[in-house]
Amino acid sequence: MEDNRSSGLAVGLLLGVAIGVTLGMLYAPKSGEENRRMLADRAKQMRDSAEDAFDKVKETTGKVRERIMAVTNPNGMKS
Repeated sequence: MEDNRSSGLAVGLLLGVAIGVTLGMLYAPKSGEENRRMLADRAKQMRDSAEDAFDKVKETTGKVRERIMAVTNPNGMKS
């Protein structure tokens, strides 16, 4: 259940950022070329941030899995 909340929060956050950036671009007093360049840069930053967040989630999931295994199997024997 916690995993669903975390992924939902991440998706909502990224969607909110994307909408905010898009609206900001629409109302920005810049040329189309400048806006497209800036939008491409922002998209790359968002992709990089999403990849970093995904990596952190994977790392945390692995740590939690290890802790669960240690608690459920304290002798270190594989089941």
